[in-house]
Amino acid sequence: MNNISGDKKQDLLCIIYDWCLENRFTPYISVKIYSNMDKQLWKYEKNNEIIFNISPNAVCNLIINDCGVIFSARFNGVLKNLEIPMDAVRGIFAKEVNQGVQFSLYADDNVGDSIYPLVDDKIKDFKLETSRPYLKLVK
Repeated sequence: MNNISGDKKQDLLCIIYDWCLENRFTPYISVKIYSNMDKQLWKYEKNNEIIFNISPNAVCNLIINDCGVIFSARFNGVLKNLEIPMDAVRGIFAKEVNQGVQFSLYADDNVGDSIYPLVDDKIKDFKLETSRPYLKLVK
């Protein structure tokens, strides 16, 4: 899939998020560092991105729309209201099964967003073996 528009990306994020919750998995999103991001969050940066736990236990007032992902969360006890633009969202995955959707890794590429299975290197710290059901991309 090339040239994923904001509304399609929003739909994919919502679908994977709902799938995570239905299967009692923990949804995480991968976010590329962007210019308006709170500088205090940069200490969580690794390879020019931050991984956020967006489960109902970790965030409040989660909204996923065509503009981006909006939520409130505490970082070292300090409440932050985050408004992450959809262009900065690089993927969503279930921590427990290492499954999800990853969009283009490069914001500057001219090819557009493409869907790829998550690479093990990105979330190897969260790898768990399980026999639970999982999603896979069917072409």
